[in-house]
Amino acid sequence: MNLINQLSTALRATVNDLLAEEPTAPREHTARLLKTADQRVAKLNEQLAMAVAREKRAEQDWRDARAQAEALEAEANRAVLNKQDELARVKLAQLNQTQTRLLRLSERWKSYAATSEKLHIEIQDLQTQLGEARRRLLQAGEHEGNTSSLENLQQTRCQQHRETEQVQEELKASVEQTAQREDNVKARGELDQTRITDLLKKRDQGQSSQGS
Repeated sequence: MNLINQLSTALRATVNDLLAEEPTAPREHTARLLKTADQRVAKLNEQLAMAVAREKRAEQDWRDARAQAEALEAEANRAVLNKQDELARVKLAQLNQTQTRLLRLSERWKSYAATSEKLHIEIQDLQTQLGEARRRLLQAGEHEGNTSSLENLQQTRCQQHRETEQVQEELKASVEQTAQREDNVKARGELDQTRITDLLKKRDQGQSSQGS
């Protein structure tokens, strides 16, 4: 995140310089600022692409672990039904390990997803401000003293702020839903393990009563 923060801070400084440009500023200076801003946006987009790739890999790892947990759960149930006590114990132990790993993978996935979304919002906000800076400079060059460009910029910032808040709320809701699904998976696993233990106990009790 250090590189991302550095790029973001540098880009904001460049955008602020562009916004502060006077209509009488040399065109060469303005062109250099715009070029620098574009280069920094491109680097941030590269970082976003890598962050999204990490998020997708983490998601796939979590899905693979979940499928493995479901398969182990089914194998443990079959072992119990077939009175294969040792195999059932082995599968249950493997299931517990996989469920623990599943929780770790879920946390990593959520962390990567939050990073990707934060960077996406940051880039979107910066691009909006950069676009407004371009438009403002163009308007200032054509209509010197026109103050409407500043008002438009302020309106765009307010709109961007509202949109950013909405995206953050949606991201928060998504993370909460994912956590709830994980809790449900864990609860089902614990319930099934308890049920298997009860079945084994009842079976052993039945065998004991028959033997006596």
